[in-house]
Amino acid sequence: MNKTEYLSLDCFDYLPDSKKDRARNLNARKKYIVSESDIRTAIGHHKAMRSCHNYEMMAEIEYRFSDINFHSFVSFLKKEEYENALHNFLRSIET
Repeated sequence: MNKTEYLSLDCFDYLPDSKKDRARNLNARKKYIVSESDIRTAIGHHKAMRSCHNYEMMAEIEYRFSDINFHSFVSFLKKEEYENALHNFLRSIET
């Protein structure tokens, strides 16, 4: 996946089915539960993949969270707003 494909609105269409399956299987294994640790790990991996221009892996990380309706989190990742992504998640679990 190149940068243009990654930045397109339909970037998940460019993601191979095997990567989508891997993300969906991970969500199923974790029973669709996301912990703070999962979020912090995802942010760290996303940052690392961005620094080496691995757009396919960035899209795979985003797909995993889109699959479980974490669309706000994904939009922050895509815009490289990692602190906002973490803050938004932590705020959502405060109750």
